[in-house]
Amino acid sequence: MDEPVRAAGVVAALTAVTVSVAHFLAVFVFDRDQPWLQAGTADSLWEWAATSALGLCALAAAALALSGDVARPRWTVVAVGLFLAFLADAFAVSDRVGNAANAGIVLVLAVVLVLLWSLAKTLGPSASTARVALVLLVGSVAFRVAEPLFDSLDLEHGDVAYEAKVVAKHVLELTGWLLLALALVPVALSRSRGPARRAAAEDGGTG
Repeated sequence: MDEPVRAAGVVAALTAVTVSVAHFLAVFVFDRDQPWLQAGTADSLWEWAATSALGLCALAAAALALSGDVARPRWTVVAVGLFLAFLADAFAVSDRVGNAANAGIVLVLAVVLVLLWSLAKTLGPSASTARVALVLLVGSVAFRVAEPLFDSLDLEHGDVAYEAKVVAKHVLELTGWLLLALALVPVALSRSRGPARRAAAEDGGTG
């Protein structure tokens, strides 16, 4: 196992433990009096962190699309898709509109994840971290798709099975976006500085 994958595994494990402990404490010890500790609430710290990481991924993809990369068309589609997903999360579109919006978000994310998998090999040392992130995000999308199935099981708030489902979904989502941001942002910053360095070198050569 290479170092980036090992590091990604550590991040995933720490995130899973932290979110799980905080959520179950909020539900079963504090009796939901601390909604910011819970996964899946409007005031959730974890929801805010996941949405922020998604926004960073969108900005990094936009920077890569503007950097003159040979894969510019694919990065452009990824950036647009990630911005749409970010807006949907930030404004809780699925909660406001319902299953139709959820299906649209799933479709957008599916396209984005397929494109990102094909682009991972262009990320150099960050490729392994990106692939781990994408696997986790596929899992979070699978939870979105299976939401009607979970609803049919008549699980209720306070049931251990229901709370475990909530935690699993949000851990996959949060960890996936965090790792993807860690993979994309350094590459985007490095490639964005490249044209400026070349321009400076050219100016120096002609001076």
